[in-house]
Amino acid sequence: MSVQLVEGRPSAPEASPAKARSVVVLITDEDMFFATRRLIGSILRNWPEYPELVVFHSDLSSESVEFLDSVPRTRRVDLSVPGQMVGPAMHETLESKAELFYARFLIWGEAFDEYDRVLYLDVDGLVLNSLDPLLEQDFYTCVNGSGRMRVFRDPEDPDLQALLDADGIDLEGFKTCNGGVMLLSARWRTREQLAKITEIVRRYRPYLRWGDQSVTNLWMYQNGLRSSEDTRYNYLLFLDAWKPGARRLLREVGFLHFAAFRGSRRRLLMRLADRLTAIPVIGMDLFLGVYKAMFDRDYLRPRVRRALARMGRVRDRLKGRRS
Repeated sequence: MSVQLVEGRPSAPEASPAKARSVVVLITDEDMFFATRRLIGSILRNWPEYPELVVFHSDLSSESVEFLDSVPRTRRVDLSVPGQMVGPAMHETLESKAELFYARFLIWGEAFDEYDRVLYLDVDGLVLNSLDPLLEQDFYTCVNGSGRMRVFRDPEDPDLQALLDADGIDLEGFKTCNGGVMLLSARWRTREQLAKITEIVRRYRPYLRWGDQSVTNLWMYQNGLRSSEDTRYNYLLFLDAWKPGARRLLREVGFLHFAAFRGSRRRLLMRLADRLTAIPVIGMDLFLGVYKAMFDRDYLRPRVRRALARMGRVRDRLKGRRS
């Protein structure tokens, strides 16, 4: 399919020559534009020498289009042109967005042949540090928590099993990825690879549980690609914030991902993270503490007790001085 790129404002600061053949791809519509605006703001603030941005969009207001056109080194791709590959959406309630989600596979198309590296980012996240180290890699996706995400709606379906056997696919022991961050060098974006993806969608569409993410995992399996255990570039807040060493690791995170949060809760968390992590030195720790306090009473209770105890000791000392 032919993709028309609409130029945005080409003003400063220029990307370094090493990134001249790299591009960052986002996908959005008006429902997701609150998150998109936050994400782009975090890129401008924390990754000022970012490479070119390409934003696939659908059903945007004129105000949102105007915002994208104001962002330096940004091009838009209007997805109102029909013809994308379509499969089941990640959630049945979002079935109408299936075509939007599957637009990520357009990065295998000829419009991106000029780029050596393509970095896809879900818009429900914030860039907290430069992603330059990620652009040096050949391929990157991050393991999805335990790596045991169900790719299919019903793994025991006999028709599905027949297809898997015919294709030589056995996902036992395969660690699944979260597809919210994906880095692809040119050698993984050939027409032959696009044909593989198209065939996966055609053969497995009725059985997929997570839509485009299931397709991504099947494609990775067929190519012998494995997800990275390095969560710095896809830090899944709802999972990684509870792991040992979360506070230390969060200071090194490049992409903070709010996957699994929806609606007002995602808006609140993105707004809090955007503001608190901008505070020098203590911002990351402050956000992590606020997040855990919101979602874990057991985390908050002992800290409140210690704070009250300290206040009591201060009060007693002050009373002693007065007497």
